[in-house]
Amino acid sequence: MVADDSLERPVVLGDEAIVRMLLAECRAAGTQAKWASANGVSPQYVSDVLRGHRVPGDRLLRRLGLRREITYVPVDEVVS
Repeated sequence: MVADDSLERPVVLGDEAIVRMLLAECRAAGTQAKWASANGVSPQYVSDVLRGHRVPGDRLLRRLGLRREITYVPVDEVVS
């Protein structure tokens, strides 16, 4: 089956891009704790995400204007 090129491809962000976005938001807020408080998450959770110890959850992603989606990509060869 050939992929339909007429389908719009979403912008795919990796973990590093999300961490950079979160870090920029925290800097704009003044501190991680201020951003966390203003966005309904704990400062420890924000710190853990920034250090790569936890994955960002739905609430944090929404606050960054993002949502999680599962993406499937073609492989170079089919394994049988």
